[in-house]
Amino acid sequence: MNAGKTASKRDQVLAYLRQHPGATPPEVAVQVGCSEATAYRWAAAAKSKEAPMTEPDEQPEDDSLQPGEEPEGDVVVVDRSYLRTLEALRDQVLETQRLRRALDSR
Repeated sequence: MNAGKTASKRDQVLAYLRQHPGATPPEVAVQVGCSEATAYRWAAAAKSKEAPMTEPDEQPEDDSLQPGEEPEGDVVVVDRSYLRTLEALRDQVLETQRLRRALDSR
């Protein structure tokens, strides 16, 4: 993790679940300091293998531009944390859609 940056709630929940495999989502929420909905979401994702419970073996390639370097062609440069935020929002939308389908099928 980058120095000075805090872990996301997802990372905190998954780390707690790695250390305490039998923990319930309400317990995780209290220990991590997140909402129960967040704890339930990431606990369910961990159980269904959507989110890896172990750290990746190798670090992702650093594809950032060096100072003074210009992107080639039609390139939009965004911060990696922005992309993570977009991915988290996408995951929330997909989870909401899944829950709506489940409610509609009742």
